[in-house]
Amino acid sequence: MKINRFFKFIIGLSVSAAIIAGGFVGFYIKGLPYLVSHPKTIKYAQDMTNKYTGAKLSIKNPVLHTEFSPIIDFGVKQVYLEKDGNKLLELNNFKASISLSKILSKNIIINKLVAESIYANVDEIQKIIPKTEKKETKSEWDVDIFDALLGVKNCRIIYSLNSDTLLDLKGEHIGVNNAEKGKRNVYAKVFADISRKDKHLTLSFDDSKRVYFENNHFYIYDCPIKINKSNIFINLKADKKKNLDISLFSKGLNVNDVLDFLNTQIIENQVQESLVYLNDIQGNVDFRLNIKNNNLNGVFKLNSANFKVRDVDNVPITMTKGRVLLTPDKVDLIDFQGYYDNRAQNNLSFEGSVKDYLNSIDIDITGKALVTNDFFKKHLSKMLGTNTEIKGDAPTRISFK
Repeated sequence: MKINRFFKFIIGLSVSAAIIAGGFVGFYIKGLPYLVSHPKTIKYAQDMTNKYTGAKLSIKNPVLHTEFSPIIDFGVKQVYLEKDGNKLLELNNFKASISLSKILSKNIIINKLVAESIYANVDEIQKIIPKTEKKETKSEWDVDIFDALLGVKNCRIIYSLNSDTLLDLKGEHIGVNNAEKGKRNVYAKVFADISRKDKHLTLSFDDSKRVYFENNHFYIYDCPIKINKSNIFINLKADKKKNLDISLFSKGLNVNDVLDFLNTQIIENQVQESLVYLNDIQGNVDFRLNIKNNNLNGVFKLNSANFKVRDVDNVPITMTKGRVLLTPDKVDLIDFQGYYDNRAQNNLSFEGSVKDYLNSIDIDITGKALVTNDFFKKHLSKMLGTNTEIKGDAPTRISFK
């Protein structure tokens, strides 16, 4: 009798489990797609968006497809978000496919993310998101996109990089082709306008068939990035373990294009403060910069430079040579040679170092110059408000700390 009751219990438990599992599978295959596409679900999402953000949300033709597999496919004809008549987000003909085959390992695999067009004003979207207390927690989940089909025909992203720098990014035919598993080419044409205090910097990028995935690594090979009218070439290697090796190099790079880029504060720095005493900067350099994980090293070779020293009667300076060695916390200035007042015999030189250049800037530079009577009469007299002369030439040494 006990054995019979035991078998009845096992059979009952199995039937209950089968019913629960069948219900779950049924909901997964039939119920979930039905729920996603149902008008009441769409209206609920619209009502909640309006209630908590004041924005109007439009969702057209959402479709979810599931089957007897861990693959979930989702598509929507259009998602449109606006507030006070201003467009915040528009997503057209979006399709996605994900795999939950490794969900027990907390790994979601992206098989496909494609769209006809994307528009997003990130700043305006952030404004309407209800504020919550931020808690920095590291996610245990991983998202794998290394083998995904990715693509968008047209996109525009507007985003404030900081309080006074606005990025307006436009792209065409951006994506990754997964037709070949061995080597998967990335294609992209991107143009960015970065504005700060009424000044504009343009960045443009064309993949030129030099960007690809191969052997679980992401590569960029000698690909040009145009900053205003200057070209910078990039080599990059990255892997799933977040190891990163980047090399940037250029020849004849316009100094003003570099300064315009740094002044956007995309990379936070104090360069503007260190150049406050110089006017009319012109010149070009060759450089090679390597960033490997958190280690940075670089070499800059000055080809030519011209500028004026604001507080010394705007005396013109011409530099003909010099090298810069860059490390994570220090810049070494080596063997800078030139002359002032457009006369080669008025030689000058300097060398030294700049520490903590991304933050406070700690300068230790020593300069040498041959000061002439012509300099006294032409510049120093004007600065002092009285005629001043010297006899002969005066070798001079100046330290900046």
